[in-house]
Amino acid sequence: MKQALLKGFHASRNAAWPLVAWRASKAQFPEPVFIVSPPRSGSNFLFECLAQFPGIFHHREEANEPWRRGLRPVADSSFHDAVLAPAITDDVAAEVYRHYYRGCVFHTLRTGPFRLRPGHLAGTRPIRYLDKTIGNCFRLNALKRMFPDAQFIFLRRDPRETISSMIQGWTDGRFLHRYATPVLGQTADATLEKWSYPAPPGWFDHRGDSLARACCWSWVQHMKSILAFEAGMPESPCRVRYEDLTMDLSSEIERLAGKLHMELDDRVAFYLRDPPLSKTTNTKPRTDKWKADKAVLREWWHLVADTAAESGYPDPP
Repeated sequence: MKQALLKGFHASRNAAWPLVAWRASKAQFPEPVFIVSPPRSGSNFLFECLAQFPGIFHHREEANEPWRRGLRPVADSSFHDAVLAPAITDDVAAEVYRHYYRGCVFHTLRTGPFRLRPGHLAGTRPIRYLDKTIGNCFRLNALKRMFPDAQFIFLRRDPRETISSMIQGWTDGRFLHRYATPVLGQTADATLEKWSYPAPPGWFDHRGDSLARACCWSWVQHMKSILAFEAGMPESPCRVRYEDLTMDLSSEIERLAGKLHMELDDRVAFYLRDPPLSKTTNTKPRTDKWKADKAVLREWWHLVADTAAESGYPDPP
């Protein structure tokens, strides 16, 4: 019965999808907020805190689907998640805007339909959009072209903790890449059976890596892309350290709210006093959890050290 209902829901959604928000455009996304970080850096926790603010709209999960629908990638060894600004033609941008907006409407239909107005269904009512899609690390210039007034929050976390968490989560089905993983499954010389998290350019050349080496390499690619984008920003980047969030969450969120022109009301303040663990948490956070992977981190730290130091975390494992 449950499967039949679920199948019916998806069929209805797919039929309704092109009929919703058909008029959505750049004008409906004033000052969208993009949280940018490597995988397993605490972005979901920060996202869930900011999602409590009034007037915020977002997708149910990471918003990769607008890019897939707009660019129609093919699952082969040349695929990767990077999108360069020149790829954003007027037609691609128009389709991506609509799919960003539609994702927000369908998620809100499930979680708070009372918030929707007729303008939302048509895609003509502006929304304050919030996003934490990890793959955006490789789309930053494309995002800036599409959303010139976008506000970016760059989240950092100790790479020892981050990479250890990437290693532990690699086999978790929640993080498997829907395009890269099938390619590995059809590749005879791949030692990695699955690819998890976004696929940086060059990922296929690492199909023979150990799990730890692949995670170290992947973290570096995400972080290098972020650092390069930050270096080209005309204004000072808005950075957040995960360690500061866990030490004094209310103060950090209040600081961000000021930068983002968001209203911190009593309901948000109450949530911040005792927020739940992020839905992507594997085990309760501990500062020494990474030490379970200390040996493999030391083995491959030469790949990470320079980028770790540049991102503000010079301590080796």
